[in-house]
Amino acid sequence: LLGYGKEFTEQLSVELVKQLAAASPELASDPVATISLANFVVRSIPIAQPAMWVAVLAANLWLALTIARRSNLIARPGDDWPSALRMPQGALPLFALAMAGTFLTGGARMIVDVFAGSLGMAFALAGLAYFHHVTRGKPWRLAALWLGWLSLITVGLTAFLFLFAGLYASVKKSSAS
Repeated sequence: LLGYGKEFTEQLSVELVKQLAAASPELASDPVATISLANFVVRSIPIAQPAMWVAVLAANLWLALTIARRSNLIARPGDDWPSALRMPQGALPLFALAMAGTFLTGGARMIVDVFAGSLGMAFALAGLAYFHHVTRGKPWRLAALWLGWLSLITVGLTAFLFLFAGLYASVKKSSAS
């Protein structure tokens, strides 16, 4: 996020307000709502961008491992991601600190937002793996996985459910150790 700072966010907010006004004249009639929406988008970028990069990198890793395994380029057996993918115990207080740090202001807030977004997505991926693990052997597994993935893809807020599942799985793992 080089160059992402106060000046850039102010310019981005102004441009977003112009674009929203051009795309939706009825929204432009309420300048408070338009500015509020633009500020929300600008505020969420330092959290959302690292979160998406963690998801993309995890998907690329899974795809690369799958291709390499099917091409017989990896001799070792495959990893069982659903039962093994959990966040370490030390990540729990780091995530708590990052979430508390999102109430800071200025550049410190943006730095903390990067950690909050990255760790949040990592916990959400761990929750998704936990969801796959707990549904194993259940007769309704296919329907549950389809519904879970479909809701995750279409309604991004479902990621919060997987985030909480990942937090639960990590706490459960750390209490079992």
